[in-house]
Amino acid sequence: MNKEIPLNIQIEHNFAMRRIKLLGIAITIGLFVIFILGIFIPESTYEPEYFFLNIVSLIICIALCAGSLFFRKMMLRTKVKQAGFLNSYFNANIFSFMFIDFGGLFAITTNLFINRDLVFASVGFLISAAFMVINFPSVKDFDEITL
Repeated sequence: MNKEIPLNIQIEHNFAMRRIKLLGIAITIGLFVIFILGIFIPESTYEPEYFFLNIVSLIICIALCAGSLFFRKMMLRTKVKQAGFLNSYFNANIFSFMFIDFGGLFAITTNLFINRDLVFASVGFLISAAFMVINFPSVKDFDEITL
């Protein structure tokens, strides 16, 4: 980090970082609760001819979670400026969390509630939880932000 970051931006960044991490943890706990509740659904919902739904839902989960990384970087580069830093930085991170949440929920609900497959649901949950942690804000975000 060779550029000089103003002190007020650093303070706003630390404030936003804590709030965003707390929100990410809450989203991950929500995904876990839905996953645990889905485990208690009876196994009579398994249809072998709908196995392609399990694979497609996992592919969509992976695509949305991976896309959230690129979307976050794009938002940090283009939308986050010094004027209104706190709001734009918060929005850039929350929109990437939205993609992860949708992908994780789609994989979990499809694989537990529509066509029961615990392995695919577990993989979907682990992928979304891992990408949530990867997308947590850090000090390295200043490299992406053009102030």
